[in-house]
Amino acid sequence: MINTDGTAKYPGGYADYITNHERRPGLGPLAGWRGEDGESYGAGASNPDQLQRYIDNEGFCIHPIPPEHQFYRFANQGYLDWAKTMGYVTSSDQIVMKIYSEALQTFVLAARGHGRVQPPETHRQRIAEHFDPLPIWYAPLEEGLVDTEEFPPHALTQRPMHMYHSWGSQNAWLRQIPGAKKMYISTRMGAQLGIANDDWI
Repeated sequence: MINTDGTAKYPGGYADYITNHERRPGLGPLAGWRGEDGESYGAGASNPDQLQRYIDNEGFCIHPIPPEHQFYRFANQGYLDWAKTMGYVTSSDQIVMKIYSEALQTFVLAARGHGRVQPPETHRQRIAEHFDPLPIWYAPLEEGLVDTEEFPPHALTQRPMHMYHSWGSQNAWLRQIPGAKKMYISTRMGAQLGIANDDWI
């Protein structure tokens, strides 16, 4: 966040940064009202009035994606071309989902003694067992430190999806909508643990 001479790159603070920072030419943190005239969306020169435009629009910028670009985005050429101009992807080539990970298999082979780069002996078994090139499930490694008789279930927790990014947490009205954080478990597990619906756990 500094220039080569050590001075602050954004001396005006956060407002200066969010308006003028570019991760690549024409691509900044905010998509709305880009360009010197504020008429561009997604890509364009910095606009000194960009934050004010967001304030005037209650923090929102709406830019609908054309209907023909809304589906099969991994292979939709129109969408991929548009996404490249927006900086969402660096190539407009079709996105191929790789179920088998060749990169992970190189780790497994190294753990088995193949290749020039070898893992330390203390890590070989873990790498060979857990770096499977196909999607697998295994118990969390830290479970070795947990008494699974006393604490048998596992929970996956994260922020609610509608508040996943930090800007969602800044909306006081949004925080009021999900008044309770429910944990969903099977009825069979609930019966085994003596938990009834709506119990605090």
